[in-house]
Amino acid sequence: MGQMAVDAAGVVGKAEGFAALATGGGAAAPAIPANINELVTWLTDDVPRTIILDKTWDFTGSMGQMTEKGCTPVSSKCTGGAIQDAINYNGWCKQHSNQAVAQPTVPLKNIIIQNVEFLELNPKYIWGGDAISVDGSDLLWIDHVKISRIGRQHITMGPAASNRVTISNSEFDGTTQWSVKCNNEHYWTLYFTGSKDTVTFKGNYLHSTSGRGPKVGGLASSVEPNVFFHAANNYWHNIGGNAFQLGKGAKVLAEGNQFENAAQPIDVDSDAGAKSVWTSSTGVEACTPIIGRPCLANSLVSSGTFAGSNQDVLTAAKTMTLCPVLPVTNVKAMVLQNAGIGKIKA
Repeated sequence: MGQMAVDAAGVVGKAEGFAALATGGGAAAPAIPANINELVTWLTDDVPRTIILDKTWDFTGSMGQMTEKGCTPVSSKCTGGAIQDAINYNGWCKQHSNQAVAQPTVPLKNIIIQNVEFLELNPKYIWGGDAISVDGSDLLWIDHVKISRIGRQHITMGPAASNRVTISNSEFDGTTQWSVKCNNEHYWTLYFTGSKDTVTFKGNYLHSTSGRGPKVGGLASSVEPNVFFHAANNYWHNIGGNAFQLGKGAKVLAEGNQFENAAQPIDVDSDAGAKSVWTSSTGVEACTPIIGRPCLANSLVSSGTFAGSNQDVLTAAKTMTLCPVLPVTNVKAMVLQNAGIGKIKA
């Protein structure tokens, strides 16, 4: 199944941006689960809790085992065992071009996940599992988390609304032995396609990935995607494919970010249109009359182009409370120092 590694502590600080009102367990006394069964019960009941994880929780074998046929994705070109094969989840292997399938989830709200590492969740197999899967939520703060060696998405949200979300100071490590693009870089990284989502994505470190880092919008379902994504002061490094992939229903404001050795910082799907992104490599004074301040420059080092200047994104941002953004000058050093587990400053 997978493991959760921790650096035990209670919640420190508060979220910036859209999930600023998140309180998690609130006044609930911190408690340490005695075993996996108790941990699972606490995570799935409706009682406000502050759960302290004081060790590595290894879920391998705890949920049982099963044997099932799988497949190699139709797009696979890898040889020598390097490909990420797929579990035949909900008949995925039989579908033309291996399209997406739905997963059952339980909607929750006012959740804080802080200082936890998720790893070893069936990394050889697509549909081997998502580290964090959200389908209907509000006030979700994910902070100082590290995710690596996961079968599918590190984080996925949708198609139901996730509403107010902040993801901050976290590390998404795509290093893997099994990859879709045969390059030891994970493809399925972050996917945001809820029907009414506002996501603050700040101070995060994404590296050694080859796609969906993140994908915003674009899920074909009965629910129309509607995602506003504010990317601020993040660091992308060694990206062998696309960082941003934008689909229908996406609006992205990207500022103060650094891309280094990123082959394709942005890829816009044909159904996304030109209204999906506002970014700049030099700073944009045109932001001032709309959002009340200049947009801050992004930095591209040995990377592809990252362009987009549609004011519909700024118009949407005008009525929102955005997180503060710092100039890009020191973003790389700041992110490397702060992102991931065990790096919380009281």
